[in-house]
Amino acid sequence: TFILRLEHFEGSLDSIITMPYAVPENIDEQSLGMYFRHNNSWKYFGGKVDAVQNIITGNLSNVSSLLDPLGEIMVAVIGSVCINCLNTDFKQVYNPVIPSRDAIVLVHGIASNPATFQELIDDFKLTRQPWQIWTFGYPSYRGVEENAVELAEFLQANSDKYDTLYIVAHSAGGLIAQRALYDSYMLNANDSSKHGYAKRARKMILIATPNNGTPVAGFYYNLINFVVNRNNLYNSFKPGHALTEAMLQGLATPRVPWVQYYVIAGTRPYEIDAIFAKLSSSSFFGDEENDGIVGVKSAQLVGDMPVKESCVNYWSLNVTHTELIDDFLARKLIEQLIAKEVSSALDDVPIPG
Repeated sequence: TFILRLEHFEGSLDSIITMPYAVPENIDEQSLGMYFRHNNSWKYFGGKVDAVQNIITGNLSNVSSLLDPLGEIMVAVIGSVCINCLNTDFKQVYNPVIPSRDAIVLVHGIASNPATFQELIDDFKLTRQPWQIWTFGYPSYRGVEENAVELAEFLQANSDKYDTLYIVAHSAGGLIAQRALYDSYMLNANDSSKHGYAKRARKMILIATPNNGTPVAGFYYNLINFVVNRNNLYNSFKPGHALTEAMLQGLATPRVPWVQYYVIAGTRPYEIDAIFAKLSSSSFFGDEENDGIVGVKSAQLVGDMPVKESCVNYWSLNVTHTELIDDFLARKLIEQLIAKEVSSALDDVPIPG
């Protein structure tokens, strides 16, 4: 971090700023970016990393308009703690006391990690629900295909532990989960011994997945600002990584015939802090309902057909993109979709949702 001070200066000024950096243990060098401090929060303005010389350079426009009353501006190099930044991870986070052969797999979204599902996991743990829970963590800079291959391999390697499989995926995690399951389905068409786990998949719950892409390329900078200013375990990321490009473009993955697909979408846009004004992310979407990152129509398009039967296979909630997995009502809905067959058969047993 350093303080830039301008004295006796009039008019506008664009500046090229170069800073040295050191990478502490557990910091993801891929995530490093340059930020300035304004109105008590950090704002991303880019940064090109030279990993050989350990310097980062960024262009900061109209510096004079960003100065505080003392004529100063604080600039910093910020990176994220390395959680699944290099390798994928597949972990069982809950195993019920009474053994269960039903498994739930949670796949997080971009700039995130399995810890974002903690409140959902706790709902099952605290009420001792009869489901195993597994989480899949992956680096956000890797593409859909690479992460999908590893997810499929993990699911197959542990398939002796479950008979039925329920997949819950948020945002870009939905692109990965759909691709993993479909590729396994196609692989089984030629050799059923390869990825037999796919036959055990029952439900795919897709939460704000940009199946048809998202128009908010410029909004990624605002999402970075949102992530870096939150006191949580979100990972950072940069525009241009393979997974961010997949979110922008979308990825149409055909459905697996026997799997039930459900879609949950958010309809509350973000309010964007554009330094001197408040804007709504809806300005990127026109009239389409959206959660600030993904439009409802994009979330609904699964394979080549929309999932849109309200309260049958589609639900919309008045929350933002990042609230869709920890909002109380959203969690209850996810739990209800997982457990609805069990709850209808056992009236006197407490069931989540």
